Amino acid sequence: QLCAEKGIDKSICVLEKGADVGMHILSGNVFETRALDELIPDWKDKGAPIETEAVEDKVMYLTKDRGISLPIIPLQQNHGNYIISLSQLTSWLGEQATELGVDIFPATAASEVLYGD
Repeated sequence: QLCAEKGIDKSICVLEKGADVGMHILSGNVFETRALDELIPDWKDKGAPIETEAVEDKVMYLTKDRGISLPIIPLQQNHGNYIISLSQLTSWLGEQATELGVDIFPATAASEVLYGD
């Protein structure tokens, strides 16, 4: 995006060892959207897989017989964040990158970067 804004002609390539982008990302996540808001301000309109808002925070100490609620410190509060699948988000980001002209080569593993002409 920055290259396009400044009229710089650069080619960007992503090697993805999985058959599809995001295939090797298995975990979920509580996602703060600040960076995505800056990168793709209209991510909601573009259908980003970010839908489930975190509405409650709870920390528990679990024993064999019961759970004890613990206080939540400010850094643990997730209100305004979203519960997402990182695999789905990564796949969607790959689609966005492709639309911007990024070349993505799935099922391509690499062990080192080679520089030269």
